[in-house]
Amino acid sequence: MAPSLLVRNAPLSAAFYAEAFGFEAVAARHADGKPVWALLRGDGAQVILQDQARAAAQSAAQVGALWLCVADTAALHAQLLRRGLEPSPMGTLAAWEAPGFTLSDPDGHIWTIVEQSE
Repeated sequence: MAPSLLVRNAPLSAAFYAEAFGFEAVAARHADGKPVWALLRGDGAQVILQDQARAAAQSAAQVGALWLCVADTAALHAQLLRRGLEPSPMGTLAAWEAPGFTLSDPDGHIWTIVEQSE
């Protein structure tokens, strides 16, 4: 299963996910020379990016929650800061009682990154 996100600029969003989470494009579809759909994968996770203009009947705001479970949130948080991104401060996510933080992507989707317990 992969979340499907509507994005305004697929190349910009794909670059963000590559930089933030190490995702790589494994499949894509183009129309009129522009990317309209891409499947990104990395570290056991995947996400689908869709061109917002081509999916006008939907809204990026319809995405309820995006969660990414990682082995070491502190390391990822530090890596994002080094790359010039702006994650929220580290904290403990009450629902999981685990370390975590949030990160907004270029389209305003808010990702909650939580440490996965063994």
